[in-house]
Amino acid sequence: MRSAKQLIHENNEKRELLTAENKQLYEDFLIYMRTELRIAEYESEELLMDILDHLLEAQENGKDATTLFGSKPKEYAEELIASLPEEKKRYVFPFVISQVFNLLGLFGFIYGLGQLIFPYFIQIPQSISLGNSIGLIMIILAMTYFGIIIFFKLIRSTLFTQNKKQTRYTMWKAGLLGGGSFAIIMLFTWILPDFGPEVQIEWWVYFIIGFILVVLSKVIGLVNSQTRFVN
Repeated sequence: MRSAKQLIHENNEKRELLTAENKQLYEDFLIYMRTELRIAEYESEELLMDILDHLLEAQENGKDATTLFGSKPKEYAEELIASLPEEKKRYVFPFVISQVFNLLGLFGFIYGLGQLIFPYFIQIPQSISLGNSIGLIMIILAMTYFGIIIFFKLIRSTLFTQNKKQTRYTMWKAGLLGGGSFAIIMLFTWILPDFGPEVQIEWWVYFIIGFILVVLSKVIGLVNSQTRFVN
């Protein structure tokens, strides 16, 4: 039996055989299903592969994607999603955590770079409050979790439409979401009082922490994918 990762790889190769119009509609359909975190990944990838095979067969007979998806592909996608089993929470949580760790790792790299460069130009504190740092990490975790959910919803709202204005508007909202989230984190950085012991951390420690978090995010994602396949 093929794993979900193998199905995704095969899907990527087969999609290149579609015409431009069929490929556009199918990829909207694919993204719409893959950004629905509630459904089981393996079963949804199996279904996407079956649909792609049927679409390629229809294409060979001179038919287009609307023959398979109908005039309302979004409603068709919702019907299929409703028929799929729900993803087990023990698989959804590691996915979200892996994304959070990846973002925290990148934040560690950026913060470490700032600690390395900024002292040459301005005076910045060389020590941090552990309590304050833990509080900020918890805030970042919560905002990342909800940010992923909202971002997926924004992506889904741009699918199955030819309205370029609506798509640009949604992209602006996504940009504002990212900018607003960063501004809120900066606000908490400013207003959150220092508490707990003070420690001094060199810039290279942030690099190491960032590297460890990025590696952990990849390991969690890999283990989660393999566990899904075994079960």
